[in-house]
Amino acid sequence: MDNQYMNYRPQPQNKFVTASLILGLFALITSMFLITPFIFGALSIIFAILSKNGREKMSGSAIAGISASIASMLGAVSMVGLVYYLIFNVPEYRELMNQQYEQMYGQSFDEMLEDMQNGTFDSNNLQPK
Repeated sequence: MDNQYMNYRPQPQNKFVTASLILGLFALITSMFLITPFIFGALSIIFAILSKNGREKMSGSAIAGISASIASMLGAVSMVGLVYYLIFNVPEYRELMNQQYEQMYGQSFDEMLEDMQNGTFDSNNLQPK
């Protein structure tokens, strides 16, 4: 009996593709933090590019790694932008920031910003209570 599947051998998985996908997922999981999605995302994109051999198309897993990386980086940037907007443009959040900052450091957030603008801010004097 001649079986056409008898000599089938699966192609070995490219390690760069696997690394790209895993790092892309790590970037997505850590997208709530500030720096880690950029580290994992950049590495994921680099590994996805390295996984491409010659004129071959990029594998689906590598594209998924890149997509997850880009989504996580955009998520981190948008979270920072949202926090910046809330603190500097919404009075309720600014007041909450002032209260929290004063409880932690003994001076309000506004006072700290004023000291920074005047050039009198000293981070060594900023000790948590």
